[in-house]
Amino acid sequence: MTTKSRKQAARQYPTPALEKGLDILELFASEPGGLSKSDVARRLGRTVSEIFRMLLCLEERGYISQSRDGERYRLTLRLFKLAQEHPPTKRMITEALPIMQQVAHEINQSCHLGMLAGGQVVIVGQVDSQVSSGFYVRTGAVIDLMRAATGHVILAHQASQDCSPRAIWEPIWPESGPEDTKSERAMKWMV
Repeated sequence: MTTKSRKQAARQYPTPALEKGLDILELFASEPGGLSKSDVARRLGRTVSEIFRMLLCLEERGYISQSRDGERYRLTLRLFKLAQEHPPTKRMITEALPIMQQVAHEINQSCHLGMLAGGQVVIVGQVDSQVSSGFYVRTGAVIDLMRAATGHVILAHQASQDCSPRAIWEPIWPESGPEDTKSERAMKWMV
């Protein structure tokens, strides 16, 4: 469903309580240090009493927790757990991890698995290198598709029609001849 059709559906079938709860979760996702009730209310343009009931529900369901002093709330790992339970993702990660571990061991570099999500790449799996120094991307990271090698490699392995509208992608592709394989295109991005 596109953003436009989502907005049209929201106008036709409003669900203010659900929207408020999702707004709160999305806000907490961008604030790892947590937020107070008044911070949440102010940032979302709501009253503290509206937010209080939502925070209470989210806390009871295990999506957020209070800090020790009771002043701030933070996301728990509940959303992460739900995402990991999604069967297609779980199956893919289960299949990919042994291969990723072998690659990381052979090249002494970390290895990660990313999936397309709109114009971004979401890292769904990651294996550390056996050596202490190196570069890694954490699981759950969201990376701009066109600003990361991971996105470039994914695009190099897409059929042309999967990159539509094609005009957007053509100026960005490195020089490739028709004889280039997908692996060769991917390697051009890595250089």
